[in-house]
Amino acid sequence: MSTPRGKLSAFSSFFKFGDDDTPIPSGTPARAKQLENKIIFDDFMRQAAVASAAVAASEIKFESLQDATEARELLTDLLEAQAETTDNDDVFQALEDLNARVVDALPNSDSDLPAIKKITLENTTPALIIAYDLFENFESEQDIIDRNKIRHPGFIIGGTELEVVDV
Repeated sequence: MSTPRGKLSAFSSFFKFGDDDTPIPSGTPARAKQLENKIIFDDFMRQAAVASAAVAASEIKFESLQDATEARELLTDLLEAQAETTDNDDVFQALEDLNARVVDALPNSDSDLPAIKKITLENTTPALIIAYDLFENFESEQDIIDRNKIRHPGFIIGGTELEVVDV
């Protein structure tokens, strides 16, 4: 959790908090209260996770328009889902306000972030050669390696689909 991306990833593990728990039978007044408390607690954990993820996402330096768009769509969908399930007007308004701020804070199609395109390698090729063939520079090699999580940049197997910056 030392980086904004790390925080976003950590908070995302709480987006479905409580969904896999064993159901609580509601046959007695004590069990009914236990179920009510569990629902309130699970909602709180999900809302806190989504709100914290939204703050973390606003701090991320996105590398591509697609990355920013995916994050914005994920967070707005989650915020809308949480707003739909709450009975509390103040919580609803806070989630709606946060949703609007996420849309404003994360880069959109008007930003100067690069777009991403997919290419398929015809032959086994080193990342350095791919970078030069596509961009006529060697500096793009590291972006290709990082973006595609390439384990051995000197030997990328033909037929592999790669994401690259679309210039």
